[in-house]
Amino acid sequence: MDHIESMVQMQYLKHLKSMEKARQDESSERLAMLRDDFEAAVIKKINKCFTDPDSKAITNEYVNTSQNPYKKIVSRLSKCYKKAPVRIFKRDGEILKADQIEDIIARYNEAGFDKKMKSANLFLNAVNTVFVGPVYRDGKLCLDILTPDQVQVVPNAVDPTKIDALFIPKARWENDHYQRYWVVWTAESHYMIVEIGRHDSPIHGVIDLVSDPMPVGDNKDMVNPWGVIPYVDIHRTELESEFWDQTSGGDLYEFGVCVAYRNTLLDFAATWQSFKQLAVESDEKPTANPTLSPGTALWGSRGAKWSAIDLQVNFEQIRGDLEKYAASVARNYGVTLEGYNVPSQQSGAALKVVNQELTDIWTDQLEIFRDAESRLWELIKIISEKEGLGNWAGIDLDIRYTSMSTGGDKEELELDAMKMERGLISPIAVYMKYNDTVVDEVEALENIKANLKLMNELKPSVTKIGVFDELPDEEE
Repeated sequence: MDHIESMVQMQYLKHLKSMEKARQDESSERLAMLRDDFEAAVIKKINKCFTDPDSKAITNEYVNTSQNPYKKIVSRLSKCYKKAPVRIFKRDGEILKADQIEDIIARYNEAGFDKKMKSANLFLNAVNTVFVGPVYRDGKLCLDILTPDQVQVVPNAVDPTKIDALFIPKARWENDHYQRYWVVWTAESHYMIVEIGRHDSPIHGVIDLVSDPMPVGDNKDMVNPWGVIPYVDIHRTELESEFWDQTSGGDLYEFGVCVAYRNTLLDFAATWQSFKQLAVESDEKPTANPTLSPGTALWGSRGAKWSAIDLQVNFEQIRGDLEKYAASVARNYGVTLEGYNVPSQQSGAALKVVNQELTDIWTDQLEIFRDAESRLWELIKIISEKEGLGNWAGIDLDIRYTSMSTGGDKEELELDAMKMERGLISPIAVYMKYNDTVVDEVEALENIKANLKLMNELKPSVTKIGVFDELPDEEE
């Protein structure tokens, strides 16, 4: 490689490092807002809008982050695991009974699977991508969740939506300072590299100097024992030519910052509604801003003209504009204004349209997590077999999520009854929808018969409730 090629490569790596830092910082900011810790983002916006240092300092004291519509909308979108799904394990298409999968269920329970996946759902809607990896610690199955601010990837050269390597930055306290290092996973290798210094190049900037690959734990050969990167990457949207989605949800984050910024300005303005702004007309500039206080005398140069200016703010207009802004952003995510305590001006028909959009978003996410859980199960089988803690080869996973709808239970039940009467859905499908622990259709049919028979006995009437003798041929 000649000198010019070397410089081009270094400049590219510097640019790539800058892009990675910007991506990680953006992810960190979104997660901070999810934790109600976004005062710094509001102050940053104030500093952009005010040029006078004194105005910045005064306004920063009034930062108001009491309303967080970002968190509310992200939480509203993240309902895939509001109720635990039913996981059905099959071998050769046949459903395995509970006593055949006791060890699998025990592993899922010890990992707190549903709780972890609920967190993954929330993070996915906040930062667009999450990694979930199964790992055994002290013989116990655990699930690790990584967000984009915690990882770096090397995309595949042919298909950039896939990755060839995963870098996990870490730090440990060593010799009175934090030692930075990276845990690296590829399909073939597993090792770590340690930061051994930094070089400040006048041309290329600060460059991390790292060690040669070093073993992780007892893995002296630095070989990946699983043969695959042990993390499942989950994406909110599928991209065609890149791995990271850095744009989706950006409007929602900016909306959250803007709401807090405007509330800050309103709080700041409210303090002046009972005061007047002092104005001095003089040929000489005062050495310091006068202090408005009953116990302080005001001094000015000879001939100065003193006056007061009323600072009045139309709070109703500002709040009205903020509500309209909130409504427009909320509609992008199928959420109504009631989601953050603002009166809705929409008609019943309009609300149904918005609610349908939210239902569609939920439905799409169920498919995303159905695929993710399937891939996670394949990883769990590989790792468990290698660790000697479970051999479940040939067992497949089918997962059923709770039906998700913005309508009430009564409306949904009436809709299901109408579909059943018109032959669009079978009674068995309806029964299994409301009794999701029952996964066998024959068992469901027997339960329906028993329930209807009991109803006829307890509540006799001229018109008896029909009891099905055979399993319907077609189901939804």
